[in-house]
Amino acid sequence: ELASRGPALGIFGPSGSGKTTLLRAIAGLFRPETGRITVGDRVVFARPGGVWIPPEQRRLALVTQDSLLFPHRSVRGNLAFAPGAAERLSAPAGHRILEVLRIAPLLARRIENLSGGERQRVAIGRALLADPSLLLLDEPTSALDAELSRDVLGLLMQVKQALAVPMIFVTHRASELLALADDCAVLEAGRLVAQGLPVEVLKRPRAL
Repeated sequence: ELASRGPALGIFGPSGSGKTTLLRAIAGLFRPETGRITVGDRVVFARPGGVWIPPEQRRLALVTQDSLLFPHRSVRGNLAFAPGAAERLSAPAGHRILEVLRIAPLLARRIENLSGGERQRVAIGRALLADPSLLLLDEPTSALDAELSRDVLGLLMQVKQALAVPMIFVTHRASELLALADDCAVLEAGRLVAQGLPVEVLKRPRAL
């Protein structure tokens, strides 16, 4: 049982603790046997109860470790993929996203010509241009080297501050929790074992 007001909730724990499963359940890519999931004041899943909001109707955007960009589309084509994203891309809000993520110079580029960090920035931009009520991030820096990880983390901090998009992010790095999270939940074997401010939770031996 877990509740958070965010606006940035970090999910922490060892491999196999259930972090990604939790994120997939919130996104609607995994349907639990029983439970209840509420985003804001909207119930998106309840069993028993029979509530099931399909993933595409939840207004949530998921960014995974692998950026999962479409290789046959340009950067602009990837960014404009979601319904309404092309219009948002041309609007002031879209320009702000391009500015914060520093991807305006990449719009005409092909995906194979992007670095790992650039691909992840485009993936985050594509998610934001879908106009989500909540951004879900599954270890977005784990496939990057240390320098690129710091760069993407810095951009996520800007997304949080400048764009004010709530987020839940999975990480195995305490430094990312301390930098980005307002609330931290520690999972172990599918159970919540600690929750609170990152600086307080990470003092506990069991959390580490």
